[in-house]
Amino acid sequence: MIFHIHSGEFLHFYNGECGPLAKFWVRLTLRKAAQVVVLSDSWLREIRTIVPTATIKVIGNPVSVATEFPSRTAHTGRVLFLGRLREKKGVFDLIRAIPIVRRTMPTSVFVLAGDGDVEAVRKFAQSHAVSDAIEIPGWIDGEQKESAIRAAELLVLPSYFEGLPVCVLEAMANGAVVVATRVGGIPDVITSGVTGMLLEPGDIRGLADVIVRLLTDDGLSIRLRLAAYEDVKQKFCARAVIDKLHRCYAENSR
Repeated sequence: MIFHIHSGEFLHFYNGECGPLAKFWVRLTLRKAAQVVVLSDSWLREIRTIVPTATIKVIGNPVSVATEFPSRTAHTGRVLFLGRLREKKGVFDLIRAIPIVRRTMPTSVFVLAGDGDVEAVRKFAQSHAVSDAIEIPGWIDGEQKESAIRAAELLVLPSYFEGLPVCVLEAMANGAVVVATRVGGIPDVITSGVTGMLLEPGDIRGLADVIVRLLTDDGLSIRLRLAAYEDVKQKFCARAVIDKLHRCYAENSR
């Protein structure tokens, strides 16, 4: 059995929602698996705190990467959020940051794409007087999602829990600057100030300041985009990840 962990809330589930019997079952499952596959080095360390003897391998999420660095239209002022519209994903923190951003960037637009509590998000935006600054297209996928990433200057994910979010890798592959939080496997992918910008969950002022800085500092944005693209192309392109998965299953099928 190969046990592949993707949920960013796995530790919260184990520590906060499992009783003694359920914890025993989780530990037994991890220990008996021929291979436990996790998405990043930080998750390897976290799983080792549950079962130090588990056989663990790190294989990141795959993403399609263009052969050449994607050209982009500068100064769109568009900021994109991709994910479930709920508190744990930080979407309400992003809305709280919008009034601060718009003092400097009054024409900036925030696209909040995803399913979840859409009506609560609309009402929250109204209560913060930023309804005119947001677009809520619902869940988007395929070409619609790729177009949204290419049209955005920034991908912002101020989440409280994550595994290794595919949208971060997709943004890196398509030339959008990533602004995210230091949770889950994100710090294993993004080096703050080198391939994106990281901050702590719940830091509303810091989030607003980083967004403004990236929307106004062309030199910094270009450096981050180029470095992120080269990094994701080398480490997370679909072919490289698929090869690792093939080897993993071959080694454990004997």
